[in-house]
Formats: sequence, C-alpha cells, structure tokens
Amino acid sequence: ERINPRQGLMDKVQAFTQLGQFDKARESAGKLVQMNPHMAMSYVPLAWTYEAQKDLDGAIAVLDKGLAAERDNPQVWVLRGQLCLKKGDQTQALSCYDKALTADTGYAPAYAAKAVAQQAHGNTGEAIKNYNLALEYDEHNALSLNNLAMLYADQEGKQAECLKLAMTAYENASSDPGVIDTLGYALLKNGRARETLRALQKADTMW
Repeated sequence: ERINPRQGLMDKVQAFTQLGQFDKARESAGKLVQMNPHMAMSYVPLAWTYEAQKDLDGAIAVLDKGLAAERDNPQVWVLRGQLCLKKGDQTQALSCYDKALTADTGYAPAYAAKAVAQQAHGNTGEAIKNYNLALEYDEHNALSLNNLAMLYADQEGKQAECLKLAMTAYENASSDPGVIDTLGYALLKNGRARETLRALQKADTMW
C-alpha cells in the first residue's frame, strides 16, 4: 500500500529535524503548507522545525500565519500559547488559551493548558477550576487527571479523590512515568506504602 503523500512529508519533516537538517525539514514542511494553505494545522510542522532550534519567536511567527488563514482553530491557539509559556510570557499564553476557548468553548486541552499556566504561577484555585472544566468536557484528559491529583494530594480531606484521579490518569496514560509517580504519591497519601514502592520502582525503570 502506498504511503499517503501528506504522511510521507510529515515523516520527512520529523526525520530531517531529528538529524538536524533543518533546511530540508523546512522544505518538506513548506510543501505541507502549500497542500492546504487555508488550514492552520498545515503550518504546525513548519513551526516544529523552528522550535527544535529553540527559535520560539520563529515558531510563533509561523503559527501566526496559520491563524491568519484560519482564525478559529483552537488546537493551534493552544500550541501558540504553549510556545508563549516556554518564553515565559504567561499573559500571552493565557490570552491564546482564551482565544482557543472562544473558538470552541468545549475544547478540553485549552482548559488544561490554562490550568498548567495558572498552576505554574501559584494560582492554585483557578488551576483546579480549569482542570475540572477540562474533565467536564473530556473525562479521559490525562494531564488534568494527573495534575489535579497532585494538587489534591496535600489538601485535607481530598486524599481519596486524589487517588481516584491518579488511578484514572494511570488507566489513560499507563506508559507515562510522571503519571506513575503521581499514582505512587497518591497511594502513599492513602496509607498504601507497599503499593507506592511498586509504582515508584516501575516509574524509575521508565525515565
């Protein structure tokens, strides 16, 4: 069976990027843009090549071109916000996440990303609110399940709920060592020390 031309170009972008051949990666990524210039996601592989070189401004500029073509794409707004957060610009990041939610009020990754930014800056109450909103729209959102479990772990009276969230996160992302670490901590907070050690030993083999 012949490979889909778009998938073939995607694979080339990733391969050339891993090899550090960024000019060739951008050439392939540019062809993806040409295939559908009116679709914001078409610009994402090109942005990856700039991010791989730690040129966050270049990556953001590429995504801006995509958003100029398709303003209401929530996924690309979230990606732009994550780049802004990497630059340390929380205000711009939160603005991007809000624009994603304006485009789609039920887009769970935007609520989760917003919560991550708020949590990083110590705004725990708003972070909890947005993790819960993410889970209202997508009960399997592993990022929200995991991070909310960690936030609840040290809150009085929340240990049982913390463990429930951590176990659900594990069910949805069992290969993520960070999720297993959280599960181990949740088990510990619930007095299940032997299970904690098993979980942490498993996580240690995966890092």
